[in-house]
Formats: sequence, structure tokens, C-alpha cells
Amino acid sequence: MNITLLCVILRAILFKPVTAFIETRREKIKSDLEAAAREQDEAKTLRSTYEAKLRDAEDEARKIAQDARKTAEERAEAIVAEGKAEARSMVERARRQVDAERDAAFAAFKAEAAALVVKAASKLLERELSGEDTLRLAEAAVRECAASAQGRPS
Repeated sequence: MNITLLCVILRAILFKPVTAFIETRREKIKSDLEAAAREQDEAKTLRSTYEAKLRDAEDEARKIAQDARKTAEERAEAIVAEGKAEARSMVERARRQVDAERDAAFAAFKAEAAALVVKAASKLLERELSGEDTLRLAEAAVRECAASAQGRPS
């Protein structure tokens, strides 16, 4: 009887508080699990968002690199084209300069040849030629020199 009475008293005194404590603890664990599940879902969502942003950033970086490469290639092509144009211009200037120097040398040669012809003709004739004679002989000599320089007889 004492044991039964003790069990009834202990049950009334201890069982209700222990049961209430266990129930409170169960509710707390349940709410913590639900909160953890919510946070895990939120973390998954954030992770997906960050991964998408990371992919977008990588795509953007790749596009920027491609654009920079394309711009560099275009600039390189422009520089090469400028260099080629400058080289052609330099070759053309050199060609014109050579032509001008050749023409000047040929004119000097013609003048010197004319002077030599006049001198030789004067010695042959052993007399001094008049200005008109000198001019006529010089022009004839120049014509002959020019014709022989061009490979055709006068």
C-alpha cells in the first residue's frame, strides 16, 4: 500500500511536470528542425542565386576578354596597314627622288656634253664660234646624245 500510495503521489507530483517538460522539449526540437529546414532551403536558394551570378560574371569576363582581344587585333591590323601605307609612301618618295636625281644628272650630262662638243668643234674649226653657231651645235649634240641614250638614232 505504501508503494502504491508513493507511486500515486510521485505520479501526480513528478509525472505531470516531466511530461510537460518532455512535451516542451519535443515542441522546441520540432520548431528547431523546421527552422533548420527553412534555413537550409534559404541557403539552397542563395547558393543557386550566387552560382547564377558567378556564371553571369564569368560570362561577362569572357565577353570582355573577347572584346579586348578583338579590339587588340583590329588595332594591330590598323597599325600594320599604317606601316604598309607608310612604307609604300616612302618607296614612292624614294622613287621620285631617284627619278629627279637621274633627270638632274642627265641634264648636267647633256650640258657638259654640249660644252665638250662645242669645244671639240671649235678646235676642229680652229676658230671661235658665234653664239648662234654654239647654240645650233649644242642643240644638235644634245639631240644626238639624247637619242643615243634612249637607244634610237637621230
